[in-house]
Parts: sequence; C-alpha cells; structure tokens
Amino acid sequence: MIRMEELRLKNRNTGIEDDTTPFLAELYLLILDFETSGNSTSLHDFKSKLHELVVKDNHSKIKLIQKICTGEIDGFTLIQHCCIKEGCADFLHALLESYINPNEVLDGRSNKDNKKASVLLAAENGNYEALQVFINYNKEVDSKEKGYIQILD
Repeated sequence: MIRMEELRLKNRNTGIEDDTTPFLAELYLLILDFETSGNSTSLHDFKSKLHELVVKDNHSKIKLIQKICTGEIDGFTLIQHCCIKEGCADFLHALLESYINPNEVLDGRSNKDNKKASVLLAAENGNYEALQVFINYNKEVDSKEKGYIQILD
C-alpha cells in the first residue's frame, strides 16, 4: 500500500503543497485501495469524504473543489486517474456529482498525457465505463438545464 508521503502531490498553480493536499491524497489513496484490493468500503469512504464538501462553508468548499479539480497527484488529476484506469467509474461519478470539473487539464510537464481532456483519456484507454458515466452525466445535466429554462419561461 502506498503511503501519503510517497505520493507526488502539487497544486497546478503554485507547484507546492497546501492545506488541502491531505484531503486530495486521502481521496487518491481510496481509489488505489479499491484498485489493488477491490475493497468495497473504499467507494463508500470516498463518497463520505466528498460529502464533507457539502457540509463545509462556501469558501472552504470552493477552495477544496478547486484543489481537487487542479491538484496533480502522481501526474494526473483525480478525474484523469478515474478515466485512465478501468473499474473506477463509480469514483468518477462521485467526483462529477460533487461538482468536480472534468474539463480541467494539467500542463504536461510531469506527464505528456495529463494535458488531455478526461473524456479523451477514457477513449484512448478504452475505458467504456468512464465514457458511459460521462454520457449519462451529460444527459442528466442537460435535462436539469432544460427544466430550469422551462421554469424561467
């Protein structure tokens, strides 16, 4: 099992760790635990950690969401990791449900592929489960937007 100290973590904008880094690392370690051991409680714990975003005040929530969107961990964002690795579709869905932006990309310095959009990484890696999550999520968001427009009209 990888320890938090062994992870390469950095903020895309500053290049250094900050106070949200441990939260990001915990989320990534839960994904790794699921991948390596198939531990079903990892997904539950992952969702519980993301739920913490909901109960924080708005400023803290926004800060954590930005960090999760742009934080680099072992060369990729969390969403990019979920798109590269098969079997992580439920983690991807949980991230999307927590308003983590799937369109954030990194600068390509630590890994040439990290500047690719998540959906492209999923397609390149043949991760049909991740692609299906994106399709379903886009349909859900689109139907909500149409509902809001009808209410406004």
